[in-house]
Amino acid sequence: MKKRRLSPQEKKAYSYAKDRRNDYGENDKSSRKNIPLSKARAQRAVRRSDKSTLRSNPLSDAIPEKRQKPAWKKCPDLALGADLEFKGQRGAWDGVQDYPSPNEMVRRRIKRLESKKKAR
Repeated sequence: MKKRRLSPQEKKAYSYAKDRRNDYGENDKSSRKNIPLSKARAQRAVRRSDKSTLRSNPLSDAIPEKRQKPAWKKCPDLALGADLEFKGQRGAWDGVQDYPSPNEMVRRRIKRLESKKKAR
């Protein structure tokens, strides 16, 4: 079964919904190190609490029945569409009254490219 081809407008809408942007405020490359590090720290804390439970009751050799779950969870980055919408609103907050929306900026860019093609 063949997949239906998407129109450019559908591709753009899909891209705005699925693509992600780092909005956490730190270097996006650092996530490669920080995510595994955070997972490891959370797991170490669980093991540490298990050890302390076993030490407090040395007669039981069994693993504690109710283990706590690691406290750290990974959360997704902001969707591209929401990020662009936020950036469009940010201009209005800065006192710029006529700040174009992200869709308007894309339309202007396409219009500019089309006029350059016609000029050739």
